[in-house]
Amino acid sequence: MATTPAKLEGYDKLAALLSSDPGLQYFRRFATLNTKNLLYYQAQIANLEDDLNNIIVEDKALCDRYEGKKNYPFSVFHLENSLRDDDANQWKKFLELRELLSKYSTCPRQSRRKQAE
Repeated sequence: MATTPAKLEGYDKLAALLSSDPGLQYFRRFATLNTKNLLYYQAQIANLEDDLNNIIVEDKALCDRYEGKKNYPFSVFHLENSLRDDDANQWKKFLELRELLSKYSTCPRQSRRKQAE
């Protein structure tokens, strides 16, 4: 069994008080900052999307000279293996975009959940 300090202080005391009655639990949602965060994510994602589209156009233009590039639109295998050929701009940009999309995709759910509570 967990032991509790004899005299709670600071955040420990406040947490104990707030947890004693759910009606006392009020937390800021930081709605403006969360919204700003989402807007920044959207802007960053849009910029990366433009970069990726430009790289795709460049790769299409070069596919006559570089055999592997012609497979990029159809094969993740070829895109991933471009890392070995030191010709991985498209795949690297997509991975950068994927990471940001993953972070962005979790934000709206968290924000909506907090607003519903």
